[in-house]
Amino acid sequence: MSYHGVPKRLSYGGEKPFFAEKDEALAVNQPHIAPWWFPVNDHPRDKATYDVTVAVPRGNQVIGNGTLVSRRTTGARTSYHWRMRQPMSSYLAFFAAGRYRVESGVSHGLPWTVAVSKWFGPTAQAQQLRLMKASPGIVRWLSTQFGRYPFDSTGGVVTSLDTGFALENQSRPTYPFLGNGHEAHTTVVHELAHQWFGDDVSVRRWSDIWLNEGFATWAEWRYDETHGRTGAAARLRQQYSSHPASDPFWRLRIAEPGHKRLFDVPVYDRGAMTLQALRNRIGTTDLLRVLRAWAAQHSYSTGTVEEFEALAARVSGQDLDGFFDAWVRTGRRPAPTAANGLA
Repeated sequence: MSYHGVPKRLSYGGEKPFFAEKDEALAVNQPHIAPWWFPVNDHPRDKATYDVTVAVPRGNQVIGNGTLVSRRTTGARTSYHWRMRQPMSSYLAFFAAGRYRVESGVSHGLPWTVAVSKWFGPTAQAQQLRLMKASPGIVRWLSTQFGRYPFDSTGGVVTSLDTGFALENQSRPTYPFLGNGHEAHTTVVHELAHQWFGDDVSVRRWSDIWLNEGFATWAEWRYDETHGRTGAAARLRQQYSSHPASDPFWRLRIAEPGHKRLFDVPVYDRGAMTLQALRNRIGTTDLLRVLRAWAAQHSYSTGTVEEFEALAARVSGQDLDGFFDAWVRTGRRPAPTAANGLA
């Protein structure tokens, strides 16, 4: 099969998701990027394993998903071969090409590779490298909450390209420059939580997206409360009280947001609120049992909102239909009741 072109020149729906500037290139985006660089049935439920080989001018590096299989230099070009052995949705495949500070190692038996663009100055490079090297420890903590880490390696890549977003590329998220404060650390927690919720267990339909974004946002809350910051229950109360019933924040039905609003703020924040309210309703032990069972039962596959609701009801032994209707299916503020996890 022949497939060729200049991805940066192509657009669809007004978007150009392939980034290339200053001798650095990045194939990364959501919900679509894959067709910009390889032929594919671009839907998250059609998963596959991947071998990706990218040739770049000698002196440049390529970072990709999974494990580096080989690096070969012939003349003026070097080819990098990366392999993702576990099934992956097409939009999670990526490569970053340019000049990077790259470090690798093994932490608690898990290989890791991190990279930071050399277009940053030495101080910024060192800062971002320290942040990326926190990834294995964060993964280890997340595994205590959600079960075994599902992939062969971890890490992260910080590029100099102005993407405006971080993305949970399978095994190795990609980031713009993050700084070094709490928000930067939280972003890394969020993208690594997606390795369970979004990457290992992917959405069967894009309308199920709160199962990705709400779960990863709640993981931020849970991480904070177990590391000396605001508790998740307090975060729920703050969010609830800061959005009165008349606030448009409540209008979106997050179980069916529509294709134009897949990544709106309520999908993230109300998704996290839903999980914390569920925790208030069924207890921490049962909520973590639900999340671990969800990751285990749908590993390397997909899931739907309806399947998650059924699992939560089965694990908790409670009728949760009214709870989920209030939180994800109605375009209004849930009543502050015990049944809704708010009393």
